[in-house]
Amino acid sequence: MQAKKRKIIIAMLAAILVVLIIALAILVGQEAKRKQEQDRISELKQKVAEYTDARQFNSIEEVLVYLDSEFISQEEVKNQDKEYILIKAKLKNGLDIENKAYYEKLIDYSAEVLKYKDFYILDSEKNIEIYVQCNEEKSISTYYINGTKFYFDINKSNENIKQHEETKITRINNINTILEELIEQSWKTANMQLETKDSIFNNYDIYFDEGYEIKKVNGSVFNIVFTEKYNENVVENISINTSREDIIKQLGEPTFEYSECIGYKSKDFYIFFSNSKSQISIYPVINNYNTDEIVSIIEENKGSNDIGKYLNNIKTKWQDYDIYKVGEDYTILQYTLKGICFKYDNTSTQGVNVYSNYIGKVNTEKTLEEIIQNEEQMPEGMYFTNQDLVFMNEQDRISKLPDYSANNNYKQKTILNTSKKYKAYKNYETDQIYFISINKNSANSELREDIYMGIWYEDNEFIYSIQGKGIYKYNANTHTYSTITEGRDNFEIKKIESNKLYYDEKVIEL
Repeated sequence: MQAKKRKIIIAMLAAILVVLIIALAILVGQEAKRKQEQDRISELKQKVAEYTDARQFNSIEEVLVYLDSEFISQEEVKNQDKEYILIKAKLKNGLDIENKAYYEKLIDYSAEVLKYKDFYILDSEKNIEIYVQCNEEKSISTYYINGTKFYFDINKSNENIKQHEETKITRINNINTILEELIEQSWKTANMQLETKDSIFNNYDIYFDEGYEIKKVNGSVFNIVFTEKYNENVVENISINTSREDIIKQLGEPTFEYSECIGYKSKDFYIFFSNSKSQISIYPVINNYNTDEIVSIIEENKGSNDIGKYLNNIKTKWQDYDIYKVGEDYTILQYTLKGICFKYDNTSTQGVNVYSNYIGKVNTEKTLEEIIQNEEQMPEGMYFTNQDLVFMNEQDRISKLPDYSANNNYKQKTILNTSKKYKAYKNYETDQIYFISINKNSANSELREDIYMGIWYEDNEFIYSIQGKGIYKYNANTHTYSTITEGRDNFEIKKIESNKLYYDEKVIEL
């Protein structure tokens, strides 16, 4: 009996040992596979880490590995309604707004790999469903995350609405005579006794000795900038030379701050102080515009593909736009003082972008103020940004101010040499030649002609050619022009030597 029990026990132990051996073998095999898979993924990570272009990705798995995510499966789905590619994955990041860039890369890179076929990406653990629609032009038409079109931008817009605070109005009692008259004249200069302007530079009329520059839009002042040559107070007891500390003592804590620039909003105007640039910049506050007609045009054109016609209708009603840009794949129409921008550029926020200084309706039923008070969502195709568009414009203006350093003079293919007094360079946004006075002894200016080539003859005189038209001379100090020669030649300027100008195969005495 005992022998029989021993046999049973031995058999059981043997069976257990076999099971353990098999289990161990399975575990060893699994560990080997896991290690092999880890090595494969590690090699793949090293490979994709060197990619610099979306076109380098060869598979969805490479895209996911590049984004520190895990690829599970991929299959083509065909049914009566539509065809698409279904991708299952474990994504690294959740749907917080700060992860927008991660998801945009995921969508853009995946679309490129899939040759712009419609696709879904599913993460069942995070309950995330991404659906991307593409078009025949090999680009992304739109995308939905958990059923919401342009998920992050709409959520950001909604967050901006919740975080919105009214812009503080600063009381300013004393203003200079120029501002006083501009306000009385509803920001029009037609009836004002201004001095003769010295030049035009970057769309500003330059009154150099008087110390101010004016940019007008549709006949009204858009921006007036007081420069270091303006010696009087601009507001209160504040002049160009007043320190930041004294400005804050007189006007209180700034409403706007950017780098060394501080700003305020009064009932009549915005005012920005930039001590490092020795400038005081002022924009009118516009409160009396009717948005009913504009909202009607927006409603009528929802879903329209004729953006040009749509925006022309807007421009006809509102002619005071300060930006209108049309390119191969974008159209932008902006009303900075009114706080609204119509942007169609194939980005996720294309549509109507509304800013905190906008006043009026967002659709036929509600105003922006009502949307903000009730913390409601903006109408489809409209986005709210909790920033003042005037302040954003001022930041952009400051960032593009000329560089007056003498050691940064420009020499290019089209401009053959340099001047000790001026820098000349081509602004490729406007195709104009800008002249910067290095020592600030004269007004900056511009040439509004499509020049072919240019060369400095003396430090003040710039000689330039226009193909098939002629060679001309511009005096950057007096802002006067003269003709050297005209004709149908190519007018390729070669050099100036011993008061002789060499061009094409010809030479002319200067």
